[in-house]
Amino acid sequence: MADEQMLELAIDALNQPGDIEPELIGALSHLLTTDLAAVAAAWGSLPVERRLEILTQLSRSERQNARFDFNGIYGMAVGDDEPRVRRLAIDSMVTDNGPAHVERLARLAEHDPDRFVREAAVLRLAPFALMAELGDLPEPWPDRLRSLLLGIFNDEDAPVGVRREALASVGYLDSLGVERAIESGFDDDNYQLWAMRAMGRTANADWLDTLTGEAEHPDPAVRQEVARAIGELADERGVEAVADLVDDTELEVRLAAIRALGRIGGDDARVPLLYALEDEQDIIREAAENALNEIEEDEEPLAL
Repeated sequence: MADEQMLELAIDALNQPGDIEPELIGALSHLLTTDLAAVAAAWGSLPVERRLEILTQLSRSERQNARFDFNGIYGMAVGDDEPRVRRLAIDSMVTDNGPAHVERLARLAEHDPDRFVREAAVLRLAPFALMAELGDLPEPWPDRLRSLLLGIFNDEDAPVGVRREALASVGYLDSLGVERAIESGFDDDNYQLWAMRAMGRTANADWLDTLTGEAEHPDPAVRQEVARAIGELADERGVEAVADLVDDTELEVRLAAIRALGRIGGDDARVPLLYALEDEQDIIREAAENALNEIEEDEEPLAL
């Protein structure tokens, strides 16, 4: 059957109850502008709940099949009148499929009337901030994203959730202004966890002492973030503090610590992971095995 016919059937299926047939899902992938216009014409007449169902199925299918790319439909759906649809479309976007929607996400992060849509957009900008820092986005995106995210964090009228995610996301774009924002957030209980997340994303080991100083914090959420952030810094000087968290009383803290040791690597990180292989909990043993495998893979010499 021709691609045009498959697309027509897929568009017809949008308005039918239940999941779209697997053989039709592929017709909605990698849509060209003209094809996307045909989908958009049908989209506007669908009930809200049906639009949510479709986005959920597309996202699930994309996770199961790396060849699919529904970013065109997600980009269309972020202009939907219904905030729930916009949020789900944002959450479904796959950064690896390219920066086509970074401009739209930036506008939503700053101006959308729904605070939850803004929060989702700021959160989705984080991987694009990393891309910008690595030189995978053209100028002026690094400075533009830094300015946008710092502006949101520093806006005291912005919702707390939006400001939190802006602080965490801007960590990838380290600068003196970012450093000051992180310090400010760390001193505020409402923003401390997100400031710590930003510390890990800076790749700046100067934050290591601040993070290790919180390793015995009474709040397990803080201890978990300590492990995550030190893991992102991947500095072997943080191994001791993270290793102690492998025996934490909270499962999520232990798992975060094990994953962090896998990212940090080195002989000192192996020791607590080898002990964790003998743990009575399957989930701990599996996490430790994965972390050890990660260390081995990172240290494996490149084939000649």
